[in-house]
Amino acid sequence: MKLLVLDGNSLVNRAYFGIKLLTTKDGRYTNAIFGFQNILLNLLSAHHPDAVAIAWDEKAPTFRHTAYDGYKATRHGMPQELAEQMPVLKQLLTDLGFVQVSKPGWEADDILGTLAAANEATGGTTLLATGDRDSLQLVDDATTVLLATNRETLPMDPAAIQEKYGVAPPQLIEVKSLMGDASDNIPGVPGIGEKTALALVQKFGSLQGVYEHLDDKAIKPKQREKLEANKELAELSHMLGTIRKDAPIETAPEHYCRTAGDPAAAAQLLAELEMHKLTARWGLDESPAAVAASAETLPEVQPDLLPLAPEGRYDLAQNKDGSWYAVQGDSVYLLDNDRLPSLLDAAGVQLRVFDAKPLYHIALEHGGVGAAIVFDGKLAAYLLNPSASDYQAGQLAAEYAAAPAFACAAAPDAGALSALLDVLSTKLDEQGGHDLLATMELPLARVLADMERIGFAVDAEGIRQFGDSLRAELNGILQNIYAEVGYEFNLNSPKQLGEALFDKLGLPPRKKTARGYSTDAETLESLRTYSPAVDDILKYRTYSKLLSTYVEGLLKALGPDGRIHSTFIQTEARTGRISSTEPNLQNIPIRTELGSRLRGYFVAAPGETLVDADYSQIELRILAHITGDEAMQQAFLSGADIHRATAAKIYHIPESDVTHELRTSAKAINFGIMYGKGAFSLGKDLGISVKEADTFLKTYLNTFPKVDGYMQNCIEHAKEKGYVETLFGRRRPLPELASSNFQVRSSGERMARNTPIQGTAADIIKLAMVHVWQRLRDEKLQARLLLQVHDELIVEAPENEHPRFYTAESVMRGHPDKLCDLIADSVLDACLQHDPASRVACEVMATHGHIIVAGEITTSAKPDVFNIVRDTLRDVGYDPKDYQIDCYIHDQSPDIAGAVEPELAEGEDEDTLGAGDQGVMVGYACNETPEYLPMPMVAAQRLVTLLEISRMTGVIPDIGPDGKVQVTMEYNGDTPVRITTVVVSVQHKEDTDINKLADLLDEYVFPLAFDGMPADDAEIILNPSGKFVQGGPDADTGLTGRKLMVDSYGTFAPHGGGAFSGKDATKVDRSAAYMARFIAKNIVAAGFAQRCQVTLAYAIGEKEPVMVDVNTFGTGGPCEDDCLSAAVRKAYDLTPAGIIKQLDLLNPIYSRTAAGGHFGRKDFPWENVEHMSDLAAYIV
Repeated sequence: MKLLVLDGNSLVNRAYFGIKLLTTKDGRYTNAIFGFQNILLNLLSAHHPDAVAIAWDEKAPTFRHTAYDGYKATRHGMPQELAEQMPVLKQLLTDLGFVQVSKPGWEADDILGTLAAANEATGGTTLLATGDRDSLQLVDDATTVLLATNRETLPMDPAAIQEKYGVAPPQLIEVKSLMGDASDNIPGVPGIGEKTALALVQKFGSLQGVYEHLDDKAIKPKQREKLEANKELAELSHMLGTIRKDAPIETAPEHYCRTAGDPAAAAQLLAELEMHKLTARWGLDESPAAVAASAETLPEVQPDLLPLAPEGRYDLAQNKDGSWYAVQGDSVYLLDNDRLPSLLDAAGVQLRVFDAKPLYHIALEHGGVGAAIVFDGKLAAYLLNPSASDYQAGQLAAEYAAAPAFACAAAPDAGALSALLDVLSTKLDEQGGHDLLATMELPLARVLADMERIGFAVDAEGIRQFGDSLRAELNGILQNIYAEVGYEFNLNSPKQLGEALFDKLGLPPRKKTARGYSTDAETLESLRTYSPAVDDILKYRTYSKLLSTYVEGLLKALGPDGRIHSTFIQTEARTGRISSTEPNLQNIPIRTELGSRLRGYFVAAPGETLVDADYSQIELRILAHITGDEAMQQAFLSGADIHRATAAKIYHIPESDVTHELRTSAKAINFGIMYGKGAFSLGKDLGISVKEADTFLKTYLNTFPKVDGYMQNCIEHAKEKGYVETLFGRRRPLPELASSNFQVRSSGERMARNTPIQGTAADIIKLAMVHVWQRLRDEKLQARLLLQVHDELIVEAPENEHPRFYTAESVMRGHPDKLCDLIADSVLDACLQHDPASRVACEVMATHGHIIVAGEITTSAKPDVFNIVRDTLRDVGYDPKDYQIDCYIHDQSPDIAGAVEPELAEGEDEDTLGAGDQGVMVGYACNETPEYLPMPMVAAQRLVTLLEISRMTGVIPDIGPDGKVQVTMEYNGDTPVRITTVVVSVQHKEDTDINKLADLLDEYVFPLAFDGMPADDAEIILNPSGKFVQGGPDADTGLTGRKLMVDSYGTFAPHGGGAFSGKDATKVDRSAAYMARFIAKNIVAAGFAQRCQVTLAYAIGEKEPVMVDVNTFGTGGPCEDDCLSAAVRKAYDLTPAGIIKQLDLLNPIYSRTAAGGHFGRKDFPWENVEHMSDLAAYIV
């Protein structure tokens, strides 16, 4: 008979210390139980024994302890985490039918020796499985020790022992008598080590032989002295080290044949321990069907047809063959492909399901959304226990003791499905996780199903060509390596690579493994400077991985639609992050040039574009929020570079003095803190000593004390509760914190610090996915969410749908450029007031303490330019005494005057004027606002107007004359969606409290400025420079006409011609621009278009425009754009004189245009829409 005897204590210790700490969802330790079973199953599979005995030590002292008080006295006690697992393991082995044996006063070694001797006496063979080398003394022709080492299990027979030690197995007792055994605290002969002991036993045969030949010259004098002085210790050690073969136990080998045990109890216990895969390896069945089979009282249910008009609650799950079934009460319904899609969106139906994602697939494929699904048991189980390796309904039913109510052969798990979903729902409610499921995880399952269904388009031919180029590169790199080494070898063999690097090239080896030199990435990185071959080897590995994993992997995964349909996994990561597989699209490298090229082969479908958005520094922002650290929060609020700001704080230097190296260090510690890195890891990352890194860490934590406080508090809270939570309530149990093992406990502390941050970041991107997906559907857009990668979302959108962002700007009158415009137009108004026929072209420059006015003016008005400048400065808010004013005024050029007002021929109209300039003028209008202007332009103009009013009325007394605003709005196609950002830079007094100023703006300005606009989520940035005391010309030089974007339409339409300011109406770059706006606005107001751009082009001196163009951007209604262009020519007098007359442009109104915009204000004649019908008569 072949008997397998396991040294239980030795193997369970190896299992416990060899596997990281594992626990169930309720905190029961399981790693030793798990490891011991794997050892046992592997032994059974490899050796097929007829009987198995599992020997255990007892707690009671043995005869060896009685003989020697110091026996095993230096050993540490069993770790508490292991001690808690021992009774559970022994119960499981009993349920599995194994015979276990122990005896008070005797050790497991003695049981091994006794059983081996007894089995040999009956002619059997024995295998002794142990990690203890003491058992090697038992080896003989009938007994083999299966010695477990850290790397493998070694079969030790007499030949193996003779080869390794040079003695026969029984002589190992004699060796130990001399050398002792530190692990068992067997004294031996002090001063005699293993080498000497082996030599003595090899020569003299035994301990007795050594003492019989103490006078032999082979024994050195000092050795002889030690042997003579410690003979009693040697004899005691001989007794302590000898394994007995007469333990009073049952020795008949057949007594240890495995019995049937209690399979149901074993299956239930394994389910409670969450070891579902081991259940299968033992050949057990933990399914509800198995439980039902063992309970004769359970009724058998036959499946029925789903009612034609289903209503109420149904529980849905999937059979192993992929078919779906529904349970309602004690009825089971098999769902075919015809009925299932309609059930998923049926009104009056609520569905609790197990694994919603494939059901959402079905619903979406059939035009639904799975609206009836209200609960997912698989996701609930994940939230309750994120550490589980798998989530199967049958396994979870056993694990949560959800008893089946009936048996159903067609759906084996159906009987327990409702009970399982009940208990999962109850436990999730108790944990407070139901909102997390309902608002995040369940809607996300629908989003992921849609992303899987849609897939991501790739340029397959481009990938193939990229693969070909990689293969060529790899071949070249390989030849370079061979040339450097001097011969060809298998680069993928660590052994051959080690020989090439360390033996042939003579590079200094870093570490050795059981198979030879280490050639891992860390080792090779440290050897880069020693040989160019190392750099090539690292490059070869990178290229090889790109080729095999990504190039070939992507092409293999390519679907018939030319898209890659990855599978997104929602229940894998303990932190809540999403992963993907087949292929993994989230780990494509981007830090290398080749990785970036590979990403470039992910493309949009024809006519589509990819829109990429990500969260910037999301985890650091969460850290700032969770810790409440004001310095870190302020860095984000001010838009600063967080790593540069961190370095400035740590080193107490201005941000401008932060070098690249200092920023890199700050970046490393910012992320290192989040991931719980200590001085050792940080030093390794930065290439500095542990001492320097420790100082750096302490400085950082002293600089950000609330971060340090958070680190300490979160660990204490986690130890107290046994888990950590994200800001959204996602829990992660951390049994590691209770471990007696320092390394395990330290790992738990790192996870306690990191999980709330990383998990919250995962939750935030999940919510973003849910909201983006829903928003796209709500707004009936064709854009589709394709992929999530860490903190980044990628959307594929039709080119006319992808989000666009426009920024509009407006400035206050005291802005140096606008001050110049105001002065120039004030001069113009003064001329027109007394002489409407004035011809004016005025330019102004304002700089520190100096105003210069220059221009060509022909008028009878005789304007007092000097005092106009002084009055304007005073009106705006500047002291004229602070400025030197220089005026350079000349008559207008006779050439230009002659072109504009030529000598009249007989019968010619005296009102005829030629164009006073030449150029291309543009007018624009749209129906976004009552002003027929783009919404961000209106918002910016309102803001400036309200700031001016607030300053002049004293509502906000601290505001100065200078200021500018920017309003950024997101557009979906042509539709404004929301104001995203508002920047207000406004001059203020030296002692102004910026926070108070912000409060006043919130109260008096922003509500009116954004009335009726989607600005609730807008980010308001006030004075991003931090301080704005010095303004106007004292801070910056101003020039007329420099704010063309402010004066016209910003980024919404091109600006033709010159600047408006200081020019009379004969200058068509002003008057024709106003006329173009007038026409465009009337076209939109009349409903002929939603957007319109009118372009008028003139040549100097000519009366009629050389070009008239109308562009409605495809939004026109009654006729095509060329038809509208023709109608405009007929409906309006477009000569300079005609424009001046129709728009009444000879009045002194121009100084009012200098701030707040030229367009959109009702008091300007070119904004009149009373002539909308003029055009209709000419439209065909």
